[in-house]
Amino acid sequence: LLVVFLTNLVVPATELAKFAMDPESKRRKLAGEAQEVVNTLHLNVSLPSGRSASLSLPLDGSVLDLKLAAQQSLGQALLRLAAPDGRLLDPKKHLQDSGLQDG
Repeated sequence: LLVVFLTNLVVPATELAKFAMDPESKRRKLAGEAQEVVNTLHLNVSLPSGRSASLSLPLDGSVLDLKLAAQQSLGQALLRLAAPDGRLLDPKKHLQDSGLQDG
């Protein structure tokens, strides 16, 4: 059983200030990076033993993708994924439809 904990994504004020003062080409690059962050789900996964890992996956990925990434990161085969509220996650669902969210 793997429990998925969610983390908040915070952009420091200094990064926002850099964005405002950068030339246009850098602004476009930073905007692209920001869009990538928006389309990414940042999760902490934990085993009952307490071992954990931080993962970032695209929102259009599946729960199965999360399971495979967690298995690889933790070096252990997993049978099921559970959300923080205890419900089991369906490996066929997209992450964006699984109810998991940043924050």
